[in-house]
Amino acid sequence: MQIKTVRRSDVCVLLINTFGGYSAIARDPQWRATAEAQIARLTERMIALGLLEVEGDNVSLSLLGRACGRSSLSFESALRLVDLIRQADPAFLTPINLVALIQALPTEEMGYTPMMKKGTKESVRANQVSARYGYPVIGLLQKYASDQIEFWARCKRAAVLFDWMNGVSLETIEAEFSTGQYYYRLEHGDVRRFADLTRFHMQSAAELLSILLAGKITLPDVDLVIKQLEVGIPLDLMQLLDLPVPLTRGEYLSLRLLNVKAVADIWSMDKAALKLAVGSTSFARLEVSRPQ
Repeated sequence: MQIKTVRRSDVCVLLINTFGGYSAIARDPQWRATAEAQIARLTERMIALGLLEVEGDNVSLSLLGRACGRSSLSFESALRLVDLIRQADPAFLTPINLVALIQALPTEEMGYTPMMKKGTKESVRANQVSARYGYPVIGLLQKYASDQIEFWARCKRAAVLFDWMNGVSLETIEAEFSTGQYYYRLEHGDVRRFADLTRFHMQSAAELLSILLAGKITLPDVDLVIKQLEVGIPLDLMQLLDLPVPLTRGEYLSLRLLNVKAVADIWSMDKAALKLAVGSTSFARLEVSRPQ
């Protein structure tokens, strides 16, 4: 049975009356008093963030609260993201900037980031992320960070993803974001992991953002950013994804250097130049699919 509305005073009673609540009280008779205090605090927090709506003595999940329940995020991460979105300037909250904001989720959501933890060499990451997304991102990525290293790691991930989505070569990304030659190196696997984890949470984050901004963010724009995270190419190359043959990121970027940005441009290219740009294997596959 799905409970949509409940009396505010009965929220804790519902939990205590479950088998889990019964078992907890059996183990610790003081658990009920502790749980009541924790639930009261959590309820107030959810009301403040707009996840719960209050009508008289009744509370029910708002649209935002239901979106949090459906999201891929853990409960605590969903609360944090809602809080961060509420603190941000609405003008900052674009799909591309949402990529940066997601990096402020708890470390256990975002995974390992290679960082030099001694000294301040990683401090350059703050300037790198600011140059890419704008200065307001600094304050948002500082929120709830346990220390400077965690803040710099968030900045590193966000800046790396910006370059990845905008077609910067992997060699350039690795060179700029590796702190040492042998240790604390950023490699292709790290970039791919950053992109995949962010992509996994992007749709849920965008749904929360859309509700908070009353529909001012559109899902097609979000879908484009998710595709950029997946493939690692800039928006002006997205038409090439309509090719009947998928290419590698390097091949898409090679075509961009030749100002080839649409499917029609491919078929009008000199065949020798096309083969040189995409390699023999992809060229052969394209030739099989070439329109007659």
